[in-house]
Amino acid sequence: MMKFLATIFFIVSLTAKADLPNGIWSTECGASDAFDLKISNSLSDLVVNDNQIVVQYASVMASENKVDLYFIKPIDLGRGGMTINWSNVSGEMRIAELAFSGDSGVLNWSGLYDISDNKYVWINEPDFVQNYSEHGAINLKHCSH
Repeated sequence: MMKFLATIFFIVSLTAKADLPNGIWSTECGASDAFDLKISNSLSDLVVNDNQIVVQYASVMASENKVDLYFIKPIDLGRGGMTINWSNVSGEMRIAELAFSGDSGVLNWSGLYDISDNKYVWINEPDFVQNYSEHGAINLKHCSH
């Protein structure tokens, strides 16, 4: 199932290739303590919680100025990441949305969608949500293309 979803997202990404705002989006371009998000036509990794949860995701153009991020699989898990039943995390529900205009963007983290409970989980726990979110939104700058 995961391979099927990854293939679907990869194909969708290729069709929207020209539209994706590829590159690094960051809370502070070049800062070592900033939150960075990679938008790419290929799969990318996201550190959800340092030393606890790293996931792979796909970037898919949702509309003219919006990119949706979809969970593909966990990449690295620490003790905290082991508490999540990863076989129940959906790859069909977005985990985040990046709305952008030019080189400015706003990331809204939805969370990980648990298909057994039909709800998002891990909404407020990610490090980047706790450190950079203002009223649920994280302001980002397009640092590299």
